[in-house]
Amino acid sequence: PLGAEGKKHFCSSSASLTATAMLTLDRSGADAAKRNSKEYLETMLNSESCRVFVMSGDRPIIFDSETDGAGLLWMTSADAANILRTNHLQLGPGCVFLGLVGGNPRFAISASREQVKAAGSELRVMDGRLALGVLQGNAADLECYCMGRALLRFNHTHRFCPRCGAPSIPSLSGDSQECSNKCCTTLYPVSLSLSLS
Repeated sequence: PLGAEGKKHFCSSSASLTATAMLTLDRSGADAAKRNSKEYLETMLNSESCRVFVMSGDRPIIFDSETDGAGLLWMTSADAANILRTNHLQLGPGCVFLGLVGGNPRFAISASREQVKAAGSELRVMDGRLALGVLQGNAADLECYCMGRALLRFNHTHRFCPRCGAPSIPSLSGDSQECSNKCCTTLYPVSLSLSLS
């Protein structure tokens, strides 16, 4: 549907459904102005409290231990940059801001299979559908996985304006795409959340 000025378009193709007892990801703590501020996002990405999880396609890197159960493999920005074989992470379509968990920033990045394989055989990549089942016992990680998967997929599949075909320009946080002609639509991914009590 189009917004009041006919400039907004919501894409349902990247929708994710998150059903958890309590939603823990805070996207309102970082308002829209901050989410698109390069200085704010780079500060968050390089902070010591920042944690990043890596996706290879729709497949997240997870850990699975007998004592702690299963969850996303959260790593520092520096460790995530090592997987991408770079000195530091760059904001862009392959690095999206998820929000805050307990006041600490969370990001998701996209890496190729080759990059993950070269980073070490101890990294366990799991099929996306299986990950949904495995992460059921970890509500915070399940929510972050669904949001990260939706935003990364949205940025991968919506590279051109649906109205005129011009290249789209992704927002710094990865939660919208703007037509490079500046005369068409701004695309936003749809993330559906269901809270069960």
